[in-house]
Amino acid sequence: MQAEKKKLQVLCLHGYHQNKDIFRQKIGSFRKPLKKYADFHFIDAPHLLHGAHSQEGSLDSAYNTKTSEDISADGRGWWLKHALDEESDGLQESLNHFERTLEDNGPFDGVVGFSQGAAFLALACILLRDKLYHSSVKFAIFVAGFKSQIPFHSKYYQIEAKLIIPSLHVIGDTDEVISSK
Repeated sequence: MQAEKKKLQVLCLHGYHQNKDIFRQKIGSFRKPLKKYADFHFIDAPHLLHGAHSQEGSLDSAYNTKTSEDISADGRGWWLKHALDEESDGLQESLNHFERTLEDNGPFDGVVGFSQGAAFLALACILLRDKLYHSSVKFAIFVAGFKSQIPFHSKYYQIEAKLIIPSLHVIGDTDEVISSK
């Protein structure tokens, strides 16, 4: 009798102005053929978008192909573009939320991020490098990611830190928002 293989546990991070339910629905055709191999776990970004943040906020506002169902949903983000300073942009709160999720709901074998979720995952891989190294996370998948344009995020990209887990970066040649270069 062959031992049943354990499914991969994958944490999923949605894009800007989405939430876990919208993202789960949007990648249903991706999840379906993988359901024998992986369980996908979705979390909401901690920042509810409203006011100036609800209409724009990052490069992935251009990805918004909102349906009437999406419009009534609670759009969320991993950071806020119109923050006045580093303390109010929400990145640290999102990093804390991500860490708690790994600790409280894991172990996770991998993390996949889409658009702002991928950009956030890249920052998390830099800023939480040692914690990720000692966690169960064995891979990261970045889909339509980008470098944050928030001025006070630029210092994080200067950190000399190599990604310590295998990664896959998915970029479309026909993507009109994020250049493949």
